[in-house]
Amino acid sequence: MTYDPATTDPAAFDDQRCREIVSHALGLPSTRFELTGKRPWQMGGWLADSYRAGRVFLLGDAAHVTPPTGGFGANTGIQDAWNLTTKLVSVLRGHADPGLLADYEPERRTVGRITVEQALLRARDRAQVPIEDRPLLSEAAVAIGYRYAMPRDDVAADSTLADEPDRWRGEPGTRLPHLPFAGPKGLRSTLDLVRDGRYLLLAGPQGHTWTQAARELDPQGALLDTALLPAKITSLSVWPTEACGIGDRGALLVRPDHVIAWRTAHAVPDALTVLAAATRQAQGLDRPATP
Repeated sequence: MTYDPATTDPAAFDDQRCREIVSHALGLPSTRFELTGKRPWQMGGWLADSYRAGRVFLLGDAAHVTPPTGGFGANTGIQDAWNLTTKLVSVLRGHADPGLLADYEPERRTVGRITVEQALLRARDRAQVPIEDRPLLSEAAVAIGYRYAMPRDDVAADSTLADEPDRWRGEPGTRLPHLPFAGPKGLRSTLDLVRDGRYLLLAGPQGHTWTQAARELDPQGALLDTALLPAKITSLSVWPTEACGIGDRGALLVRPDHVIAWRTAHAVPDALTVLAAATRQAQGLDRPATP
């Protein structure tokens, strides 16, 4: 029930009035249910000033609160947890430098800010919510169309932080696109190729030099999985390589949270050196030592 606290005292919603409201909403007599509690609630949106204090990390509703419009709260909280836990797993396994954890706040707080803003924009016609006028993004753009700022990006600097998911073409910082393809056990998705907290080297159909470099870089297979994109998927309007922004001999490096860490559109003379540098960057291993 909505009410204006400037003109209506919340105490006016006594037990009798609340029973009448619920009875009318359910179409049932008040004897058919029990009123166990009631309280006033104010719609609004909040974002924590920081997502981290030393060894303490905030995520979910502890980091951001959104109004229910759009239904973004659970998705955003789950993404926080996925982003943070994949980093923690990499660090605890010894695959990444502890400094990698410093990326959690700038990556997820930016998404949290956009999400809170978009939820408030959707709520402003239903409640007096003060919010600066901004373009209204689609629910898909808010939920999965975000782009993290990535070091050593191979695309031009772009201030866009969220867009329609199908407009992205494998830019570092965006999610690996879902591309269905036929596998030995039936239809699969490129998203299924990322597994068990590992990185994925996904190359074009003729990107064998990249998969060979990955095997040389990680001969025990402890860190990297490899796969080649199919040349053509008949159910798609774009070629898989086009959807990923690479050529037939290009490659992507995908983080355990399905985010693209690095890409190249072409083959290079020394694939091993290039891939090793990209992997170290993704793992935070070429940064100044953390105190």
